[in-house]
Amino acid sequence: MRSATPVVRVVIGSQPPGCCQSGSVSRKHPRRNMSSLPSHHVPANLLARWRATPWQTVLCLFVMPMAFSGGLALLLLVVSDPPVVLQDFRDAYYLAGVAVQAGPHGLSPMIARGTDGFVNLPIIAYLFWPLGLLPVFWASVLFSIIGVFCVLAAWWLLVRLAELEAQSAVLLLLVFAINGPMIYGFKEGNVSHILLLMFAIALTWLRRGAEFSAGLLLGFAAVIKPPLLLVGIYFLFRRRWSVVAGGALSCAAAGLLSLAVFGWAMHVSWYELCIKPYSDNPIAAFNSQSVQAFFLRMQVGLDGWFDWSPIPFEPAYWFYSTIVVGGIAAFVVLTLLMPAGRDSGQAHPLALIQVEFMMIVALACVISPISWSHYYTWFLMPFAFFVGRDDPAWSTPILRGAGWLGIVLLSTPVIADIWRSNWASSTYGQIGVSSLLFGGIIWLLLLCRVRYRMASDAHAVADNSF
Repeated sequence: MRSATPVVRVVIGSQPPGCCQSGSVSRKHPRRNMSSLPSHHVPANLLARWRATPWQTVLCLFVMPMAFSGGLALLLLVVSDPPVVLQDFRDAYYLAGVAVQAGPHGLSPMIARGTDGFVNLPIIAYLFWPLGLLPVFWASVLFSIIGVFCVLAAWWLLVRLAELEAQSAVLLLLVFAINGPMIYGFKEGNVSHILLLMFAIALTWLRRGAEFSAGLLLGFAAVIKPPLLLVGIYFLFRRRWSVVAGGALSCAAAGLLSLAVFGWAMHVSWYELCIKPYSDNPIAAFNSQSVQAFFLRMQVGLDGWFDWSPIPFEPAYWFYSTIVVGGIAAFVVLTLLMPAGRDSGQAHPLALIQVEFMMIVALACVISPISWSHYYTWFLMPFAFFVGRDDPAWSTPILRGAGWLGIVLLSTPVIADIWRSNWASSTYGQIGVSSLLFGGIIWLLLLCRVRYRMASDAHAVADNSF
């Protein structure tokens, strides 16, 4: 709950100590006289006049922060990878939209290219059919405009979900602007920042009780990004049947429609070339940010920096990776199994559902065999509940510091260049490049801590609390 703002009353007709009857300043206390002047001695009461001017308020709280955040984002956009702007969109999504203009069979050559072609469920190609009607330049412009709108809409919805004041909303906007994974995904032409808006909408619908609609949206998100199927397993575990039904309907409808349009043979080819090779073996490329990718980079060194092919683990590194992934997953599951409050018979509160949903999304980013850097855009969701809030969940300086450290790590620009020094390049190439993974693990543990606090204190549970 927001605390009421105290009202300070100033009596104009009274003279405080240190002022003469004529209004001149006393010489006995020269350092206190300015603060002791009555309000009519302050030139036009500038602060009150500033707050009372609507256009100045809009300029200060909206236009200037937007312009500054946009400038920061453009600067990071220049230095971030990839070198070719909208590479994913031009080489995959746009070409898929062009290919299906000739009919479903037109997508076959792109599926045959494997990860260098179109890797999504074939029916998703029809989402880009309208953009395929345009020249590539104008299609890219339109796709970018849609992306900017989705980012700003996601920010606005998260501000409302977390009930942030104006200053905290501006701070969150700056966190958005410097978020390396989002800038990378936007420049690459991927859709992870669009899914961030879908998550914010789904949380809003959950708050309003529209669980089936939220499930439809989350199921569609899982069709686009398969690691998000873990979210469906979570809601099944929580027995939120409306969400599960909506998600199952989205996935089933997309799968059956894809089979009906493209046929069984193309889906077999799609699975064999785009899914199966990466379900068992990870990749070591710099923009893969899973636990498995971290240990694989330790195994192959800089040789895997630009290698996007699946590489088998050596036994020792497979063991280390399995232990860490299993340990993280087990820790999250144990946290979820904690009762919802002191009264074990109460319904699972919505605030806990929100926190656990963010935990599962974070877990999907960390332990999925293939987890691209732009997936870490989704950590902007919990950031909204952390930035600028004085909540008991973050009451200690250690937790606040850990939260900001995680934000810094998760804001790291995605840059493929490495230093020429052998020692520096080796260290960064094997360890430093995984800064997003480290930040993700920090925030996953922080979310688990918040879930633990909510489980131990039933009075701490509120829809907008963390």
